Amino acid sequence: MVTLRGETDHAVTNELTEALLSYNGATPPRTVVDLSGVTFMDSSGINVLIAAHQAV
Repeated sequence: MVTLRGETDHAVTNELTEALLSYNGATPPRTVVDLSGVTFMDSSGINVLIAAHQAV
C-alpha cells in the first residue's frame, strides 16, 4: 500500500514513480494507493498513476 498526503505535483513525481514502479522488474499482484490525505494533485501526479496502471 502506498499512502499519499498533502500535494502531489511535479515536485514529488520522481518519488511517487519510484514507490509505485520499483519492484525490481517484478509486477506486483496488486497496488493500493490511499489518496485520502491528498489535498491537491496536478496532471503530473495523475500521469504517474496512469503509468503505474499501464505497467501492471
